[in-house]
Amino acid sequence: MKTRVITMNIVSACNSACVSCRFGDEGPAVPPEKRMSIASIRALLAQARDLGAREVLFSGGEPTLHPDIDEILDLSGALSFRRHLHTNGIGIHRIAPNRFEE
Repeated sequence: MKTRVITMNIVSACNSACVSCRFGDEGPAVPPEKRMSIASIRALLAQARDLGAREVLFSGGEPTLHPDIDEILDLSGALSFRRHLHTNGIGIHRIAPNRFEE
């Protein structure tokens, strides 16, 4: 059986303070130790693609806090992944507006 969808928790931080979540209110800056590197993301996406994955869900914490979120979306798009963001929406303005379908 092929893997069709993968979830990547690209940050271990959040800009909200939900009672039910372990990440808490981290603010807008995410230190390197709380986020995946682009090199790691690139390698995992390539491996997932080789295993047959066609969709990727970016989550975390809050994925829009990753300082390289636009590059991550470009990279996954170049590999023909259908992309999803599991976000609270607070930081959605950080993503280029032309990325969203009407």
